Amino acid sequence: MNIYVELLKEQEQFSAILNSLKLQNSPIRITGTCETQKVHLAFSLCHELSKSMLYVVPDALTAKFIVEDLKFFAEGKVRYYPQADMVFRKVDAKSNENASERIKVLNDLLNGEQLFVVTTIQALAQKTVNISEFKNSMIEIKTGDIIPIEDFSSKLASIGYKREANVESH
Repeated sequence: MNIYVELLKEQEQFSAILNSLKLQNSPIRITGTCETQKVHLAFSLCHELSKSMLYVVPDALTAKFIVEDLKFFAEGKVRYYPQADMVFRKVDAKSNENASERIKVLNDLLNGEQLFVVTTIQALAQKTVNISEFKNSMIEIKTGDIIPIEDFSSKLASIGYKREANVESH
């Protein structure tokens, strides 16, 4: 039981909103709330409905604040879906941190985890791989598996990896 959800459940307006969502009566317009109240309300509704949440904000700075607020209610279930890095020229070193984070979020959602995802309009507007391609590109390797190098190399190449002469660790 989450005490913060229980507090809202005592409110008549919360019950009305929850019932509307259960009946799929939408859209629902809620006004007069500050950002922290929005986070609390959104978390509580998703918690009660056992649904994941997508919380869209105008920019990355706002997203960081919302992520921190949500962690108060749902530690461990909050993810930030960042905008993909746009590289317009060849660079020697490029961070894959944002791409990695985007993949983690998609993978967790695909595995049925109830998540609270915060993202920006820009990140949401960026094209990503479709779900069937994403599923087909997964490679599961377990300790003790013996994998023919040729098969593994061709599978990696088919999902977009490039063979490099040197690989560096940071």
